[in-house]
Amino acid sequence: MMNINSEKNLASKKKIPLLLVIITVSALIIGLFYFLVLPKIKSRNVKGAKDTSEYVGVFLTNTQVYFGKIKKEDPSYIILTDVFFVAKKPKVAGGQATESAYSINPLINDPIGPADEIKLNRVNISTIQPLRNNSVVVQRIKLYKEQTARDTE
Repeated sequence: MMNINSEKNLASKKKIPLLLVIITVSALIIGLFYFLVLPKIKSRNVKGAKDTSEYVGVFLTNTQVYFGKIKKEDPSYIILTDVFFVAKKPKVAGGQATESAYSINPLINDPIGPADEIKLNRVNISTIQPLRNNSVVVQRIKLYKEQTARDTE
């Protein structure tokens, strides 16, 4: 006849392999999610629908907006190239209404003279929005590039 201690010992020996199996399966599921599912979710958030351009709008927590192409992403930062920003146009002396009160300017033309690349801390980013090819922003960027190319010829 088995005593009570040997029954408890046998029961605890059966629980250990079951616990290891549960931990191993859980780790495997988490690992598969991290390496297979999460990258697809991230890329879908940035690339968006098939009619999107390479450009994204990056909206910061301080209400500033940058438009550009994502060069590199990591958990802490995002690097944009071909960067543009929104600036308010100065009022005309005659007070005439202009087509738009805002313009889209290339970062490289900013008076402080930055390179055409910006590294943004993800803590300061509220939204990353893919831009469609036919969006006003992308059209104005293309127009700026065409005019710049004509001016340099």
